[in-house]
Amino acid sequence: MTATDPPAQPPAATPPDEVLRALARFERGDFLGARTDLDALLATNPSAAVADAARDILGRMTPDPWALRIGLGALALLILLSLAYLR
Repeated sequence: MTATDPPAQPPAATPPDEVLRALARFERGDFLGARTDLDALLATNPSAAVADAARDILGRMTPDPWALRIGLGALALLILLSLAYLR
């Protein structure tokens, strides 16, 4: 390894067994099923590692804040242009 090489990334940590079912659903695209499993899992007061893994997967399912801002901006622009046209 030379000084210009990027540092090697550590191997991905394996999630706890309790989260694997929800993770499999998430990877298949069943976001509702994954969210249901994760919400039920978090309601049972899991260990800190399990709760962190569940929150990490839930965080991946949240909408991108910038996409929401741009979408709302486009909607506001559409309304503004429609009102200007109707006048």
